[in-house]
Amino acid sequence: MREITPELKDSVLKLLCEECILESHSEINETSIQTILDSFAISFDELNAILTYFERIGLLKNLNARHIYISFVLKMEANDFNRKGGFTFQETILLSNIDKLLLEIEVLKKDLSPDQLDKANKVVSIAGVISSALLAVVNKGQ
Repeated sequence: MREITPELKDSVLKLLCEECILESHSEINETSIQTILDSFAISFDELNAILTYFERIGLLKNLNARHIYISFVLKMEANDFNRKGGFTFQETILLSNIDKLLLEIEVLKKDLSPDQLDKANKVVSIAGVISSALLAVVNKGQ
């Protein structure tokens, strides 16, 4: 199984939003699964993992994935999330906020007493480890 990146999830979500009917009285979308698999060069298991995740976070409901076709209700939240930048944007914001946090801590360190500075250094160290770990995960997926 290949890595499922935010970009891949965004591509699948975009396709669903462009090709499917949004929920309206529980409108069920049915589509050939092979079309989606071919579009993204992914396996059934990878697509099923993505769609199951979409259902878990509230973008789809009534998912029924078979090897020949899939059916589901595409919720309005999927369209909104896609329009707002999706998973890639969400990840960008997360990393940006961590960078901002690190900069703010560095600014605060200049105004602290030596006793407080030790505590701030611990917080900076923890934030740095978290930032490095997230960057490693993000860069691995690209």
